[in-house]
Parts: sequence; structure tokens; C-alpha cells
Amino acid sequence: MSATQRTDWFWSDWLGDQAVRRLTPAERGVWIDLLALAAAANPVGYVCDDRGRPLTLDEIARVTNAGTVDEVANLITGILDKGAASRDRSGRLYNRRMVRDAEIAAKKAALSAKRAQAGSNGAKTTSLRYFGKQTLPQQVPQHLLQHLPRESLVNPIPSKSKTSSVPVAAREGLSDDARKLPHEVSRSELAAIIEKKRGTA
Repeated sequence: MSATQRTDWFWSDWLGDQAVRRLTPAERGVWIDLLALAAAANPVGYVCDDRGRPLTLDEIARVTNAGTVDEVANLITGILDKGAASRDRSGRLYNRRMVRDAEIAAKKAALSAKRAQAGSNGAKTTSLRYFGKQTLPQQVPQHLLQHLPRESLVNPIPSKSKTSSVPVAAREGLSDDARKLPHEVSRSELAAIIEKKRGTA
């Protein structure tokens, strides 16, 4: 059993369960040890080994120190007859409360994982929708001045050249159709914007 293994323990179930109250002190001592084994088992709630197989009477006798195999068999029979424990088809003893709580915890974990996956998918869809298609900046002419170097304001661009909102490095490697962007600014328009900018400064 792992040193960090823990489980919720409800004292009201132990003291208020009529089936447990009917157990003899010896049966109660064996049952509490079996509960400790079931809490650390896989599946949770079953008295079994690491492979999920039921423990033999000899193994239970060694774990619980309850005496001989025959004495342990009589104690387990009493525990089953009084309804404190149950046995499945494979012969494993199990605690009904532990099994039920483990099933609820598994359903909650599955639901939490499903919601987390849905949230991740939604975030990816939103990111693709609003940001995935904007591969190049769509700048208006007024914003262009903020990205121009200072020397360009002193030495304007030659008369026949045009300035695109997309840097030259970004346009390299693109086809002719891809280079034709709607936000190209002619030299005369750019000069007018520069003069207006200087006048308001």
C-alpha cells in the first residue's frame, strides 16, 4: 500500500451502519483491515491483488493476523452473512460505498476531461477565426507614417515609386497577384500626408 494513499472516511457509516454494529470484535477487526486493502486496490473498493484477482484466505490471514485460515474463513463468512461486505462473481470481497464513490469520481473526472477538451477546441476555433487569417497587416495610410524611418521624411520616395503597406521583405516570394494589395499609396498621396503631418506638428 502506498504511504500517500488516502480515502474519505465517514465515521457515521462506521458507527451507524447496523450491519457493522452486528459484527463481533474479531469480525470488525478483520473488516477494517480489509477496508484498508480495498481503498488501495485497483479497482478501488475490492479486496484483490495488483492484477485484480481475489485474495486467498491464506493471504488475508497473513495481512490481518486473524489466526489460522479456518478462523479467517469463519470470520469472513460472518462478515458476509451480516451484510457488511459483498462478494462479486469472481469471488472478490468489496465495499459497496467505496465502489459507488469510485464510480462517481470516475464520471466526474471524465466529464472534467471532456469539458477541458471542449474548451481547448473552442479556443483553437476562436483563434483561427479571428487571428488565423490575418497573415499580413492591413494598415491605413495614416498608420504608415508611424512605421517609416526618419530619413524617409527628409528624403521622400522617388516620384514613380509606390509604397505598400506591406514591407518589401514580406512581399518577396509572393506571386504578382498576391502583391496587388488594396492599400498601396502613391508618392503624391504620401507626400500630401507628410506635409499635413508636418503642418500639424
